[in-house]
Amino acid sequence: MGTCRLGSDPGAVADTELRVNGLDGLRVVDASVLATIVSANTNATVVAIAERAAELLSQA
Repeated sequence: MGTCRLGSDPGAVADTELRVNGLDGLRVVDASVLATIVSANTNATVVAIAERAAELLSQA
Protein backbone atom coordinates (compact mmCIF):
# COMPACT_ATOMS: atom_id res chain seq x y z
CA MET A 1 0.00 0.00 0.00
CA GLY A 2 1.02 3.55 -0.64
CA THR A 3 3.63 2.82 -3.32
CA CYS A 4 1.73 4.46 -6.19
CA ARG A 5 0.77 7.96 -5.15
CA LEU A 6 -2.34 9.48 -6.71
CA GLY A 7 -2.57 13.16 -7.56
CA SER A 8 -1.98 15.86 -10.13
CA ASP A 9 1.44 17.04 -8.94
CA PRO A 10 4.71 16.04 -10.70
CA GLY A 11 5.58 13.53 -7.95
CA ALA A 12 2.35 11.55 -8.37
CA VAL A 13 2.50 8.21 -10.17
CA ALA A 14 -1.16 8.13 -11.24
CA ASP A 15 -4.02 10.58 -11.56
CA THR A 16 -7.36 10.35 -9.77
CA GLU A 17 -8.75 8.18 -12.58
CA LEU A 18 -5.99 5.61 -11.91
CA ARG A 19 -4.12 6.40 -15.17
CA VAL A 20 -0.34 6.18 -14.91
CA ASN A 21 1.20 9.58 -15.67
CA GLY A 22 3.31 9.60 -18.83
CA LEU A 23 1.97 6.32 -20.24
CA ASP A 24 -1.07 5.79 -22.42
CA GLY A 25 -3.43 2.90 -21.75
CA LEU A 26 -2.05 1.87 -18.36
CA ARG A 27 -3.94 2.08 -15.08
CA VAL A 28 -3.08 0.98 -11.56
CA VAL A 29 -5.89 -1.03 -9.99
CA ASP A 30 -4.59 -2.53 -6.75
CA ALA A 31 -3.81 -1.68 -3.13
CA SER A 32 -0.76 0.39 -4.08
CA VAL A 33 -3.00 3.42 -4.73
CA LEU A 34 -4.15 3.48 -1.10
CA ALA A 35 -2.34 6.22 0.81
CA THR A 36 -2.55 4.45 4.16
CA ILE A 37 -3.40 1.01 5.45
CA VAL A 38 -7.15 0.67 5.77
CA SER A 39 -8.74 -0.51 8.98
CA ALA A 40 -11.43 -2.35 7.01
CA ASN A 41 -11.13 -5.58 5.06
CA THR A 42 -8.30 -5.00 2.56
CA ASN A 43 -9.80 -7.34 -0.02
CA ALA A 44 -13.13 -5.49 0.04
CA THR A 45 -11.32 -2.19 -0.40
CA VAL A 46 -9.39 -3.47 -3.43
CA VAL A 47 -12.62 -4.85 -4.91
CA ALA A 48 -14.13 -1.38 -4.55
CA ILE A 49 -11.12 0.13 -6.36
CA ALA A 50 -11.54 -2.46 -9.13
CA GLU A 51 -15.24 -1.66 -9.45
CA ARG A 52 -14.41 2.05 -9.75
CA ALA A 53 -11.79 1.25 -12.40
CA ALA A 54 -14.35 -0.79 -14.35
CA GLU A 55 -16.73 2.15 -14.19
CA LEU A 56 -14.02 4.51 -15.45
CA LEU A 57 -13.12 2.15 -18.30
CA SER A 58 -16.73 1.73 -19.39
CA GLN A 59 -17.05 5.52 -19.71
CA ALA A 60 -13.92 5.82 -21.87
